[in-house]
Amino acid sequence: MKVAIETDKEQELEVEDGTTIEALLARLGINRETVAVSLNGALCTEEEPLRPGDRLRVIKVVTGG
Repeated sequence: MKVAIETDKEQELEVEDGTTIEALLARLGINRETVAVSLNGALCTEEEPLRPGDRLRVIKVVTGG
């Protein structure tokens, strides 16, 4: 199935049924502790399974003092 993901650029990826957001982030080499993810416009957890046509946006979290 295909999903769209926006990091620094938008791309469409083919993933297997049942793939979670956490698994997709790992596949892309993205440290899940440094980002927030929105799924179809709403913040979500990494345990969410992906569905055909889903749109993800990876938002880098900035910390500091």
